[in-house]
Parts: sequence; structure tokens; C-alpha cells
Amino acid sequence: QREVIYRQRRELLDKEDLVDDYLGLYEALVAAAMDEYTPEDGDPADWDLEGLYRRLLTIFPVPQSITPETMAGKSYPDLEDMLLEGLQTAYDAKTDSLGEEIMKRAERLVYLNAIDSHWRQHLTDLDILREGIGLVSIAQRDPLVEYKREAFGMWEELQGQIKSQAARDLFRVTVNSAQQP
Repeated sequence: QREVIYRQRRELLDKEDLVDDYLGLYEALVAAAMDEYTPEDGDPADWDLEGLYRRLLTIFPVPQSITPETMAGKSYPDLEDMLLEGLQTAYDAKTDSLGEEIMKRAERLVYLNAIDSHWRQHLTDLDILREGIGLVSIAQRDPLVEYKREAFGMWEELQGQIKSQAARDLFRVTVNSAQQP
């Protein structure tokens, strides 16, 4: 796991541009929200567009042109296209507000911060798991097997948390100008 985390950090530092990585993260989050609130195989009349809209607001600053009312009556592919266009618009607006060079630095720093903070927490959680795993032997289960199983589940959760935090925090980046003495 350590090697994978270090490799991910190296790749982030070596990449020139992270736009595609972030847009991929956002698209996955939008797709997950759509699956939850507007299932593709479900009846459009049963879709929870208000819930979808509220979830989207937690992912990215939704443009004013996208509201539950403007989403109503759209087919699933049209709704998906509308949301992805809104996502691209919001990302471009953030890039314009920060400037392209600062946006590149922000993308890298936000992602690295997400990796580092979740990795430290993961190591702490593994220590806690290791201390308590001996109790499973009372239940006639192999502690090593249980530790590996639990640790793998925690690892998968870690990867999702890193991506989620990086995506969430990028739109929160602001630039403070230095005050003149």
C-alpha cells in the first residue's frame, strides 16, 4: 500500500496537467449521483431531481442554468449531457477566476493534500485494527486472514475518500493576495 501511495504522489508531481484527472473524478461523482437519484432504468416521473440538485451542489458549483425545473422532462442521456456541460462550465469558470498557472498548482496541491491526510489517517486506522484483531480468534477465525480482509476494505475506502476530498476541495480554493506593508 505504501508503494502505491508513493507512486500516486510521484505521478501527481510528474504530470504536467491534471485537468483530465479532475474531470474524470467529477464525472464519476456526477454519474454516481445520477444513479442514486435518477436511475437510468427507472421511470422519469419517479426521479428525485431536487435531491439530485442538492447532491450536485456538494460536488461542484452548479451553474444557474441548471435547476430542478430545467432538469425536468429530460431523458437520461440529455440530463447527463446537461450536467456534464455544467460541470465543464464550472471548471472553466474556476480556472478563469484563479488563472491557469495558479489552477495547475492548486490541482496538484489539493490532490497531494488529500492523499497525505487520508494516508496518515489510514495508517492510524491500521494500527487500531492490528491492536484489536486478536479478538477474532475467540470467534474461531484466523486473525491474519481477518486483518488482511479488513485492511483491504479500508484500502479501497481510502482510495475513494482521497478522490472525493480532492474533487470537493478544488472548488474551495481561493487566492489571498499579499497585503502591502
